[in-house]
Amino acid sequence: MQSVCTLLPDEYTQRILDARASICEDPVLAAIYDPATAHFTHQLAANYDWEALEAALADFAKQWRPFEIRTTGLLVFTNGPSPTITAGVLNNSRMAEFHAAVFELVSKFATDPIAESGEPDLWRPHVTIKRCDADSERLGRAMAKLAHKNFKWTTVCDNITVQYDPIGDSKQHVIRLRFPLGT
Repeated sequence: MQSVCTLLPDEYTQRILDARASICEDPVLAAIYDPATAHFTHQLAANYDWEALEAALADFAKQWRPFEIRTTGLLVFTNGPSPTITAGVLNNSRMAEFHAAVFELVSKFATDPIAESGEPDLWRPHVTIKRCDADSERLGRAMAKLAHKNFKWTTVCDNITVQYDPIGDSKQHVIRLRFPLGT
């Protein structure tokens, strides 16, 4: 699975990785795959028309200036057997406008987009901290480790990136395309 996303700056990536590491002291949770980067996703698809997508994203990035984003604290997604602990990202008007523009653009080049992934009306921006298993006690212990940490940050959205899954197992992602905004 490929993902069009925005990577967080290094300082905030490290905060996410540190939070994840504290949860991974539980070997069962440590065995669950998490993304190697700290990012929020705009769209997931099985594949893309890479040549056309690269040209379109390069042009798109030139048209957008970096803008401020804020995280809002911890957010847990419980829809499904494996809850996910995330840092919520405020979906203000600028973020919603940016996401809608990204989604509309990249959808033209998506092969087998994942249903509802990134649909602007349904999109809830977030940065995955840790996927958990179905054991509610483990989820509770993971949340307890993070409960007193500050997940309200102000940072910047300054790139549009595509993570590529070369093997197709969703357990390995490499940066295939990355464009800074405004250049």
